[in-house]
Amino acid sequence: MTVRSALRIAVAPGPADRRRLIGMAAGVAVGVMLAALLWAGFTGLGDRSERSTWMSPMSSEFWTPETTLTADQIAARGKTDVFDGRAISVLYVYGADDPEMDIPGTRDGVPAGTSWVSPALAELIKTAPPAELGDRFGTVRGTLPDRVLAGPDALVAVVGVDETRVDDTYSVVSELNGYRYASFAYEAIALLGAVAVLIPVAMLLGIVTSFGSIDRTARMRAFHLLGATAADRARFAAVEAGVVALIGTIAGVLLAWLAAIPTSLVSINGSRLFPDDVRLEPWEALVATVVVPLAFATVAAVRAARADAQPSSVRDRAEKKLSMWRVVVLALGVITMIFVFIGPGQMIGIYGLVAAFAVTAIGVLMIGPILTQSIARFAHRRARSAAGVMAYARIGRHPRQIFRAVSGVVIAVFLVSLFMSGVTSVREGIAGEGDGYLPDDVLMVALQDPTMSFSSPQPDADLVAERSAHNVALADTIAHLDGVTGVARIYASSTDGGNVTTREDLASVGVVTSEEQPAVDVYPFGGPAVISGAMGHVDETRLLGLFVATDSDVARELVRTVLADSSAAMGTPATRAEYDHLNSSTAREYRSLAILGILVAAGVSAVALAAATISAVRDRRRTLGLMRLTGMPFRAVKGIMMREAVVPLAAAVALAALVGYGVGAIIVVGLSFGARSITPPPLEYYLVIAATLALSLLAVLAAFPAARRATSGEVTRFE
Repeated sequence: MTVRSALRIAVAPGPADRRRLIGMAAGVAVGVMLAALLWAGFTGLGDRSERSTWMSPMSSEFWTPETTLTADQIAARGKTDVFDGRAISVLYVYGADDPEMDIPGTRDGVPAGTSWVSPALAELIKTAPPAELGDRFGTVRGTLPDRVLAGPDALVAVVGVDETRVDDTYSVVSELNGYRYASFAYEAIALLGAVAVLIPVAMLLGIVTSFGSIDRTARMRAFHLLGATAADRARFAAVEAGVVALIGTIAGVLLAWLAAIPTSLVSINGSRLFPDDVRLEPWEALVATVVVPLAFATVAAVRAARADAQPSSVRDRAEKKLSMWRVVVLALGVITMIFVFIGPGQMIGIYGLVAAFAVTAIGVLMIGPILTQSIARFAHRRARSAAGVMAYARIGRHPRQIFRAVSGVVIAVFLVSLFMSGVTSVREGIAGEGDGYLPDDVLMVALQDPTMSFSSPQPDADLVAERSAHNVALADTIAHLDGVTGVARIYASSTDGGNVTTREDLASVGVVTSEEQPAVDVYPFGGPAVISGAMGHVDETRLLGLFVATDSDVARELVRTVLADSSAAMGTPATRAEYDHLNSSTAREYRSLAILGILVAAGVSAVALAAATISAVRDRRRTLGLMRLTGMPFRAVKGIMMREAVVPLAAAVALAALVGYGVGAIIVVGLSFGARSITPPPLEYYLVIAATLALSLLAVLAAFPAARRATSGEVTRFE
């Protein structure tokens, strides 16, 4: 049999078969599109991180007064500034007038008093008064290209400084490189999320490969009677599946390319994605176009070669008995996930965690048929209708096949529970308000400890005195700015190693204290500051920070502009409200991704269930059609379809929800080393579960018209 003749046979029989092939191609297109977006998104997040983290110079060599830079070296210091609650990543550089080393995105050097900024920051500078923002960056020489930015909304600046601004907080570097993920935890979350959503996509592709399997088997038997060999049957099946998969894959790759535009609107770390972040590389698209059709063709050829070529009157065979060893797979997956986070199991790393997660998900699917068969047998003994008897009997004889149809929904519930447990770990709001606490709108400023040095164990006395004087002068400058209503100076304690200040200073920034409340939360300085009525315990050589109260947002930005021109300011000058927002922004955005993953998993599982339901009816249309001809109403067929969906769902949904939430708790607690915990499921969790199940039932209802057509008298008489 030639390829040409096989193609003719594949599309010749009639409109119904062409619709089946179109349905297969559409399923492949949807699956490939989602798989392409997931893979490109996972790799794109790593690339995106590399484009943004180069602004954190890492070196073991720090600047000293004796340092002499070579032609391929600069002194650099990364810092996070804030404007209007938005974080700005700033890289201060010295010795970059005409450097031989590459400073990403800059083309003509970065002399002192000049800067290169991202397009989004350039627009922000144009709209804000210079004293509030623009003066922090000097003369803007140009904009940074997309290749060195996390996204189109990224606020980034490379600022040149003179030698008077350089101290031992600057690193001496000869290259600036980024890293793919901020931490192991976020890399693991990204990979687990991609794998998790990929599972229902893989199930959809698996259901598509078996779409119309009874039609294909009947035709194979006809070919056998006409003298076709096993090789001929395999060749026909391979050509049919391969060509359909090729068309679907090409369509899926094109759809993924188009879908990258709306997908890029998702915000991560304060910026949207570039569309290319979620698009396949050309070579990846080419590999997908070759591998997916080959895989479909190979699977179809193997199935056809092994298929039974006996006449179709052979009695339907029950599936093999289910083994209780399936329970062991789930237990092994859960135990391995716990083991990854304790003791020697930590050596396994991220891929061990992903493997354990995959085994757990597979375990949930492997237990499903056991529970499905048990419930079906129980219900069969109590069935009181023909539809019930037929449905429960078939479920009991084919638990694997029946459960496979709803496995996507079960996995969706598992993923919903997994993602939702992670969502509950995101804490909103600011802890500690009222008596003794800093108001939310007071600016917190960390200053360099004059007695500490990055380049030497102990700075000399002259340097300590110079830094102390600089910190005091900076505090006085800020105190006299227009709009500043109070400044609390935070000193190191000379007795207990804590941080101390006066009640008067604290009162000037709105902190109300009493004898019953002798402490104030001085986050982010590491703990409460002991309040002393006198200055007797204060080490006046170590001014470590400031609390700055202002009468407006404008005044607060003026304070930040002054701080941006000083090397003494450490960390990020922000209010408690801004700190809370900035520190939890990544977690909140991963929460958004989790909710997006929930919607994708639920939608794909519903499509897979509808496809599987239609496929099951088509595969049995001869039997069901004959029963309808003998008087069985269509509502009985609908009852069979509904029972075959509800029974396996009832069997496995509760287990999937419990295991998913538990696995989510293990991942959250393990990746945060106990710093985060989960809470009981919120109301939205139950609403999402209910919506997922309702969507699944709607998918079954949507399959009724196709079932009515497939079992109509005309189709049955033709059969």
